[in-house]
Amino acid sequence: MQNWFKVWIRPRQVVADELKTAREKNQTWNYLLIAYVSAVLSTFTNFSSEVVPTFAYVIVFALLTSIVVAPISLYVLSWLYKWVGSWLGGKGTALDLRVATVHTSMIPLSIHGLISIPFILVIGETYYWFDIESILLGIEIALSPLQLWAQNILSLISVTAGIWTFVLLMHGIGEAHQFSAWKSVLVVLILGAMLLVIAMVVSFFLVIVGAL
Repeated sequence: MQNWFKVWIRPRQVVADELKTAREKNQTWNYLLIAYVSAVLSTFTNFSSEVVPTFAYVIVFALLTSIVVAPISLYVLSWLYKWVGSWLGGKGTALDLRVATVHTSMIPLSIHGLISIPFILVIGETYYWFDIESILLGIEIALSPLQLWAQNILSLISVTAGIWTFVLLMHGIGEAHQFSAWKSVLVVLILGAMLLVIAMVVSFFLVIVGAL
């Protein structure tokens, strides 16, 4: 548990310590549990809908979708970090990148999610409402002063935590691959570009099929 808080200021040291532990003791179930909790909390805090949903709906949605999201984010994403990183001289194994992903991304995101919950409860279920057409027309849901305060504080927390977590992950990937955080940024950019191209190709294919 100490490393859960230490990672915010010493990400490389935490990853190095956890890599030793992971090589000596199987952490599969612990990592899957952390990945699941992280996915549930991330879904709960980032869910959006054109119709205001109930908290119960969002919770059930998060619990169910995270069953699929958790193993994908733990195994597939970390393997992609390992694969792309190897092009830049990275030495990390798939296990090394799982350790880095868990401790410099999933755990910080879980802590951010837990901190966000009280503010979301204050804002209420309208927190999840997002209708781009209405927003462009200037139509918004009225919030009380307390809800506006909670929304502003939550926005500040989310931006700060998002930037900080990204920096942590870059150092985590760097430690796993034994290269700099700047190379980790390049890994993420390359991977993002690849996924964007794949998404565009798939979308184009679906449009063509739909037109037939």
